[in-house]
Amino acid sequence: MTKAAWRKRFWEIRPLRQKLSIVVLITFIPISLIASLLAINEAKKEKSNNLRTQLLWDAQQARSFLDHWTKEHGRKLILLSEYTSIRQLKINNNAKKTKQLLRLFPNYSIIISERNGNRIRESGDLLRPLTGELYKELLTTPKTIINKSTNGYYASGPLLPPYTLKPCYSSSQPIYSTLEKRNAPIGTITSCITLGKLGNITGIDSLIKGSPTESRQGLPLINLTKGIKNGYALIVVGETGEAVVVGLSELDNKEEKLLLDPQRNEQSLWGPFIKIARQNTEKDGYMIKNIGGMNYYIAISRGESGRTTLMIIDERTAYRTIDRLFIFFWAGNIIALIISSLATSRIFKTLSRPIEQVGETLSEMSHGVFKEPLPTNSSDVGRMFHHLNEASEKLKRYLKEAKEHAVTDAQLEEARRIQADFLIKNLPNTQTVEFAAVYKPAYQIGADWYDVIIADHIKYVVVADVCDKGIPSALYMSVFRSLLRLSLVNETNKHEEDPGKTICRAIDLVNQYMAKNHSESCMFATCFVGGYDETTDKLHYVVAGHEAPLVLHGEEIEQMKIGGPAIGIFETATFKSSSCDFNRDDMLLAFSDGLEDVRNPQDESLGVEEVIKLLQSKYSSQWSAQMLANDLEKAFNLHKKTAEQFDDLTILCMKAKRID
Repeated sequence: MTKAAWRKRFWEIRPLRQKLSIVVLITFIPISLIASLLAINEAKKEKSNNLRTQLLWDAQQARSFLDHWTKEHGRKLILLSEYTSIRQLKINNNAKKTKQLLRLFPNYSIIISERNGNRIRESGDLLRPLTGELYKELLTTPKTIINKSTNGYYASGPLLPPYTLKPCYSSSQPIYSTLEKRNAPIGTITSCITLGKLGNITGIDSLIKGSPTESRQGLPLINLTKGIKNGYALIVVGETGEAVVVGLSELDNKEEKLLLDPQRNEQSLWGPFIKIARQNTEKDGYMIKNIGGMNYYIAISRGESGRTTLMIIDERTAYRTIDRLFIFFWAGNIIALIISSLATSRIFKTLSRPIEQVGETLSEMSHGVFKEPLPTNSSDVGRMFHHLNEASEKLKRYLKEAKEHAVTDAQLEEARRIQADFLIKNLPNTQTVEFAAVYKPAYQIGADWYDVIIADHIKYVVVADVCDKGIPSALYMSVFRSLLRLSLVNETNKHEEDPGKTICRAIDLVNQYMAKNHSESCMFATCFVGGYDETTDKLHYVVAGHEAPLVLHGEEIEQMKIGGPAIGIFETATFKSSSCDFNRDDMLLAFSDGLEDVRNPQDESLGVEEVIKLLQSKYSSQWSAQMLANDLEKAFNLHKKTAEQFDDLTILCMKAKRID
């Protein structure tokens, strides 16, 4: 399907209201979309900067909360271990006092035991399995919290089943018999808190109840165990490599145990994040990481103790508010577009009937049927009907006059034949000068002409163009052509001087007569008149408002100068002649504007540049007058193709021949 056929099928035959809707859609939607995307992109850039600051702050705060909890909890255990009754391991003798002391740890399971593993006192259920062999196993296994505390060190870290009922975070403080702590510990105080309560005790839960975005309500926590990848999360990786996902109370024991195992927790679902924490060596860091096909924004804060906190949020959650604004904006735009389209369609519907009436009336007028005038009023439709009624009346009068005064085809053909007699059929070529011409009128009767007059050693050439087209221009041309030819012949016979003065006197006479006697016709003519003097190898000329002719000297182009206005406008106008060298083998090209202004189907003109390019394609010695005229006519036809010729075409070529 050609471009024209496609345009006709999908555009030209569509109703106006559909065209308007299509235009609105193809202009409004792309512009609005591009503007929205640019605005969203800028908003996300700004949000990204704020997000980095907020995430780092949250990670640092979480680490600070954990460090503070560790110190405070350690102080409480030390304080508890220094009570006299506990240092003497006589807690059973003062049960009431012990209960009061244990109230300092309402969320913990506590076990107070002797160095050999005998229990002295306990509270809570988490450490219930820690008896007998299990306690001795922890006591004798190096680097466990019980082992460290029995050797005189405060220790904290994860404690997993079977030592506890649930995975928990445990701390253990040695008990000494004296405050000086010079002897070996006589026992230990061990605390244990579930991971679900750790966030509440440390204060981190209050930090992560909201996200690092501007809206801190309704955003989910990331729970990879349940396949929830969107939201935010806080991961704490301890100095010994254990990991805790703070704030999640729904992690199953298996996942918690895996996270708290430094040797295997990188194999868990949270493994990529734990690996990032372990690889980080800086105090604070920030990165964007693609994990499992999703982008996560990760802030890292590392404490002096080696504990690392990671604050994590996925890209979709981070920009949720901005994306919602984008959706709301486009929803509003689409609603507005639908409403405006419906309103436009309704308005055009009210106009469609009058337009159909106009179309029906014009169709009938084209077949010569004129009905009653359409009703008129002061509205837009009424004024349109008024203009149509006026056109109908004028068309009726025109048809009536055309029938009464129409020029028959035979009369037009006779007028064309008579006009053709004005043109020289056989150009007067000589041994020294060669001529060639092309003449193609746009209509049956043209308004251009060319002429050649031989006056001894002077060869006069004329190319002229009367304004407008048709019969009036042709009549004006016949008078103008006859007067100019007669004046040139008479002035040449009267005076034997340079051709430039002869041409000026002839043009002055014609201009005065035409301006004085035919000014009411509002017509005029442009012309080029040249006189080639063989004895001096000079070309004298006057360009009166006409397209400047071209002279080719070898390979050089010379464009002639304007010597005056168009003829027949101003009675007092003056004309100035110019001259140029015109040696043997030089070529003159004179033409009307029909050559350079010819249009192709895309409405593009040929242009004088293309004419010059063709003329310079050969040396002047290589051209013959007829060859140049033929090539220019071919260029004219190739450019015009199927387009309509709207102006007369006249070409005149003259070459000074070399005499061997």
